[in-house]
Amino acid sequence: MTFNELERTRDLICAALVSDSMTLDQNKLIQTLAEIPIRDGFLRYLFDNPNSRINAIKNLSLLLKDCVPHEQAVIGTVLAGCYWLDADFENTRQALDLALAADSTYSLARLLDVALTHSVPAKVWADSLAAVSPEQCLHGAA
Repeated sequence: MTFNELERTRDLICAALVSDSMTLDQNKLIQTLAEIPIRDGFLRYLFDNPNSRINAIKNLSLLLKDCVPHEQAVIGTVLAGCYWLDADFENTRQALDLALAADSTYSLARLLDVALTHSVPAKVWADSLAAVSPEQCLHGAA
């Protein structure tokens, strides 16, 4: 995928996942969000747009209920990251536990698990997202 295609795809995924009702096919959303640059770009978007997190949480929770186990690692981890941006540790842990149960090798879930286990403040997660531009996320720098 070219950079422009990645950008357009990220923007479509962001719009769909923060809308009042998801308009894109759920399977397509899940498959696309599994692409690391799109996943990281969406997490960066949530950092930049805190008011969008309520709808994102609602929509990710709906996706999590409908996805198959191997997809739960991605969706659960993104949901956990969203919760952690709001310093909601209880829901972060619940979403992360679902992700790890689905795939204990999913690297971002493992990274978040280590951070939570060692009581790393949510601000560290936010600071790490702030340090990487949206464009860098699409280039795999996150």
